[in-house]
Amino acid sequence: MEKYLTPFFVAVAVAAVALVAIGSAYYVFRYTGPTEDWGAYESGIFSFSYPSGFMHQEYSAGAVAIGKDTDDAFAPQVEVTRYRSDIDRPLPPSYDEFVLRQLTALCGTDSGNERVSCSNLVAEPYTSAHGYVGEKLSLTVTRTNLSSGTTSATSFAPLYVFRTRYLATPPEPVQYEGIFVYPTFASALEGDIATDALDKVLETLVIPRLDQAATGPAGAE
Repeated sequence: MEKYLTPFFVAVAVAAVALVAIGSAYYVFRYTGPTEDWGAYESGIFSFSYPSGFMHQEYSAGAVAIGKDTDDAFAPQVEVTRYRSDIDRPLPPSYDEFVLRQLTALCGTDSGNERVSCSNLVAEPYTSAHGYVGEKLSLTVTRTNLSSGTTSATSFAPLYVFRTRYLATPPEPVQYEGIFVYPTFASALEGDIATDALDKVLETLVIPRLDQAATGPAGAE
């Protein structure tokens, strides 16, 4: 009997090793990145790839940052986020106002010696590599030194928004919703935007809800 059992157990061991290897590879692809050439993130809300040298962190469903590890901590440089209007508050008067509120809310700094404000939203049509029609936007950033009173202006750009449309249902009242892709505000202030990561995300971005909207009434608003 021993000579028949031995090949069986060897086969089981080989299969177990293979399953572990496949599982490890899937974990790297799905959650951590980067691989040798690129990293990737995938969920039911959106998916995308990013260049090697970066990794991602998922803050919550629909909120992901792409960045790099530093000596202290993970440093986010690009963010991909699904924003929705708050159903517990009055609906913004328009979709454009909803976008403006979300983007200006991103403007902030921890500096106690500087006041930062964002204004003058400028938008232009934008179509992604996957064919999603959205907007490319920019905000003017005014920085005021509280000690000297001097001011300077820069921009928070480029910012991308893709409106996700769907039919309202009784359990889910009408909301404004969009996928926002943008450099972190800190990287914009520093003038060190990770354009390679931002470009790769936009090049590979897939939004299932918009794909459904393009093929049938289920995704239409």
